[in-house]
Amino acid sequence: MLVSGRDDWWNLPGGTIEEGETPEETLVREVSEEACARVVEYKYIGCQRVDDPQSPEALTMHYQTRFWAKVELDEFEPLHEIVERKLIKPNEFLASLSWGSAPTAKIILDEGLKVQVKSELR
Repeated sequence: MLVSGRDDWWNLPGGTIEEGETPEETLVREVSEEACARVVEYKYIGCQRVDDPQSPEALTMHYQTRFWAKVELDEFEPLHEIVERKLIKPNEFLASLSWGSAPTAKIILDEGLKVQVKSELR
């Protein structure tokens, strides 16, 4: 599932950990807020360091935690910055994700598919 807050920019749901939250709690909250969906199951697949000297927030380095999750959709009611969501098949992920040509996108997909193949998440 991908979400979009502006035309033609599709991304994974996500955001900043709030005080007192675990990464898993952040996953559940962000998927709910941005995609109007409930996380049913999830598996941690990794963490990546992001260096962005052009960041408008002056946040030049941060980490992003990655999960592969099974979700159930609720009615989509855009309440936050996200205005659209779409379901995609794994073979559509790289072409649909706005930054799908980045090497990390392929790693996320490959690691997620490993989780599914091992039946760790169904």
